[in-house]
Amino acid sequence: MKILIILFTLLTFASCISFKEPEFKGMNGYEMGKLSGSEVSLTLKPIVYNPNSYALKVKKSVLDLEVEGKSFGKIFLEKKISAKGRKTSELQVPLRIELESGAMLKAMPLMLKDSVRVVLKGDLKGGVLFFSKEFPVEFDKKISPKMLNPFKKP
Repeated sequence: MKILIILFTLLTFASCISFKEPEFKGMNGYEMGKLSGSEVSLTLKPIVYNPNSYALKVKKSVLDLEVEGKSFGKIFLEKKISAKGRKTSELQVPLRIELESGAMLKAMPLMLKDSVRVVLKGDLKGGVLFFSKEFPVEFDKKISPKMLNPFKKP
């Protein structure tokens, strides 16, 4: 009976938690990791504001990568990241990108453009305390290919 009361209380409070989407404030660069064959490792450093009163955690997830409407591969979030509540934080986001075969050939003409459209699609696994849920994500942004040059630090 005690377990039933505790479970009911937890579910009641969990439904009261209001969720506000974190705000992307900017980018503080990236660090290139391993670059081998069809695999690229890097760490992004986004600046994010979490308007919620509680910390948000994003668990290991997989997203599809499209550039200029063409599939380029998959992006893997390598470890759990956390954004503290009601704070603006620079996050360390370790990623591994598995490129499809021929992705490097598709990328070469894009490097000459001033900007390219990058789309990330998939489900992010997020959580608060011991509650977790998958959230559909579609990040669509135009970026300069020059900022992705691994030989030039941002």
